[in-house]
Amino acid sequence: MSKAPAKQRADETFTSGHSGRILLVVTLGTLCGQLGFLVLPPLLPEIITTLSISEARAGFALSVLASCTAGFRYPGGRISDDLSRTTAIVLGLVSLIVGYGLLATATRYPTFLLGVSFVGIGLGIYVPAGFAQLSDVFERKRGRAFGLNDAAVSLAGVFASGFAAVAIAVATWRYAFAPILIGLAVVTVLYSGWSREPHTIQKPTLEVRPTLRRIALTPGLRSAIVVAGLFMFVWNGTISFLPIVLEADRELSRSASNVAYAAVFAVGVLATPLSGYCGDRIGSLPAVVTAIGSGLVGLAVLLFSSSTVGVAVGILLLAVGLTGFWPPMSSYLITAFPEEHKGGDYGVVGTVYMAFGSLGPAYVGIVGGHLGYTVAYGGFLLVLVGCLLVTSWLTFERYQRLRPA
Repeated sequence: MSKAPAKQRADETFTSGHSGRILLVVTLGTLCGQLGFLVLPPLLPEIITTLSISEARAGFALSVLASCTAGFRYPGGRISDDLSRTTAIVLGLVSLIVGYGLLATATRYPTFLLGVSFVGIGLGIYVPAGFAQLSDVFERKRGRAFGLNDAAVSLAGVFASGFAAVAIAVATWRYAFAPILIGLAVVTVLYSGWSREPHTIQKPTLEVRPTLRRIALTPGLRSAIVVAGLFMFVWNGTISFLPIVLEADRELSRSASNVAYAAVFAVGVLATPLSGYCGDRIGSLPAVVTAIGSGLVGLAVLLFSSSTVGVAVGILLLAVGLTGFWPPMSSYLITAFPEEHKGGDYGVVGTVYMAFGSLGPAYVGIVGGHLGYTVAYGGFLLVLVGCLLVTSWLTFERYQRLRPA
């Protein structure tokens, strides 16, 4: 069983020592893993044309990816708890290498589906194990560490459009995955050398019922999971089709749409560590409320503004909300779990909210194909209003509990 001795947290530095190395390599793994996922939306028009598939089938493939990610969150967390963080993280990295290797050679839709399935499995295992590993090393600076790790996701989004553009210009969309495969191989070697935990090979215990019971009895956690699921639904649906929506409904050129897509993640590079810092200083829930509010206003401006400036402002506010939500929410969730179960507990919570969130791309593909993308994205406004109301109530309840009598 993985254990996190207190001495691992003694320094809690970001740039040196064991904690700095672990933060670096876990963040690099996040960067490479998410880069392959986020390069898919700007490649989607070329993939649809090359593989001769419909928008609905493309949306289904992205939902398969998200579903596999959700389904393997809990097993990934349990493996990291029962065996070791090293075992889980390396297993996730190897699965990602297999998945992106299949995508790099896919000429038929079934191969493409198999590739995104392996990528989903790899992300599902890697993410909870990576967060648990960072949580082992950081306590006082946990929100900031999570923010820096999430900044890697945003940085991946910035690189994604460039990878897509270069790959299509030089050869085909498949070439976008070649540097990702090299990066994942390097990360696997570095992490195996720097981790202080051994590789442990045995059968993990998937204690689902005790885990669900423990989570259900934790005050406020069920509502937070609902919010995370709803927000993930918005996140997956919005990001997966954003370049297409900007081109089709907002009448931007394809190059401008890809630049706007990259801008969402460029903003996130700064917004994620900032939101993690705010969560450490003022509390996770107030930071979550602020992020949801920003996303709600940004999406409304993006949908209903008739000017280019309005679209730009909408994308800016939407980017702050979409990317700034996760560091404080992840910190709030993982802090609520017992030390010995945090990998598995965070994994099962991730499975729940990712499972619901995986419906986002399919929803946009179906509704957008029949009624238009503005209608599909308009539904996300209602979802964000619900998230804002629930998190505001959770914040108020927490304030009431902590206020001196």
